Amino acid sequence: QNAPFAKYIRIKEADAGLHFLLELTVQKTDVELRELLEKVGIRVAFLGDYRIDGTHPDTRTLVLNYSGVDPEALAQGIRRLSALTWD
Repeated sequence: QNAPFAKYIRIKEADAGLHFLLELTVQKTDVELRELLEKVGIRVAFLGDYRIDGTHPDTRTLVLNYSGVDPEALAQGIRRLSALTWD
């Protein structure tokens, strides 16, 4: 809640087991968001990546799996996200 990018996210499906959905409320496409995140070393999977029909609509929704996540790696990822320009 206190991270600088908190105003750009909405957590969905928080009770879905070992993953949750994180919707980014920004005016960027999934391709633009993936490129932005990969520049700071964050690999992501968008909800659209899981479609079986081969299409990749702009969902702006990340699928985050947190099973077995190293707490320090998580903290480092949050620092990287905080350094990005989201507008």
